[in-house]
Amino acid sequence: MPIRKRKTVQRKRLKKPSELEKRKAEISKLRGQMRTWTKELKRQIEEKEALLLEKDKELASMRDLMEKKVKGLESSLVQKEELIGRITHYYSHLSVCIIELTGGELRVGDVIHIKGEHTDLIQTVDSMQIEHQNVSQAEKGKVVGVKVKVKVREHDQVFRV
Repeated sequence: MPIRKRKTVQRKRLKKPSELEKRKAEISKLRGQMRTWTKELKRQIEEKEALLLEKDKELASMRDLMEKKVKGLESSLVQKEELIGRITHYYSHLSVCIIELTGGELRVGDVIHIKGEHTDLIQTVDSMQIEHQNVSQAEKGKVVGVKVKVKVREHDQVFRV
């Protein structure tokens, strides 16, 4: 009996190598396809990376140019600023600051620069009030309320640009 079992096992093993060879051939064919696809994907990735590097260089040069222009504009703005007053109070629930005009007049539509230790705000005066009455302009010595976009602090200086 043991001999027969061995022959049966040997016969089954003889059939498997032909199936294994077919599967090995399929696997090697698939591996070849995968190598081809991988090479193609690597080539495409390299092309995209090269394009991105070119775009990065262009953006860097544009960023440098814009920074130079902004610095030029900032320096021209700083030279034309006129100190007109200071912040005496800020109402956070209304986003309104109280400006005491000490050095000039202020009109609706003027661009102001509020500068302090923690504040640096440039904005247009959209509305202005004196004692809860809308006004279009205010002279030196008046105290006005102006709506602002960000928090300002007492003693910040107010410049007209």
